[in-house]
Amino acid sequence: MVWRMTKDVIIPAAVTAVWLWFAACICRNTGGFDWFRYWLIAGFPYGISRMRMILVPVNYGLSGSLGVFALDCILGGLIGGLALVFYILKLMGRTIRILMGNAMA
Repeated sequence: MVWRMTKDVIIPAAVTAVWLWFAACICRNTGGFDWFRYWLIAGFPYGISRMRMILVPVNYGLSGSLGVFALDCILGGLIGGLALVFYILKLMGRTIRILMGNAMA
């Protein structure tokens, strides 16, 4: 049970916590905390893989290509913010399932 709990819950939760802390450090400024930037930065690694499609700039100049790349990053961050919420809920569900499964045995 300990190895399963470590592999399924503790390591992914620790990696997520470190990433969220890193994103929080980036989003602090003198005027307060930028929640929209936090949502984008925290969700980016979880959303870019779930987009299933990245807009590929074809027949654009340099500025058009950078604009499409920026749009990809923003969409990935927004999608990833939602995916991150569900990922955290999934980790909580795994924890409960592992603990309840061990209590039932």
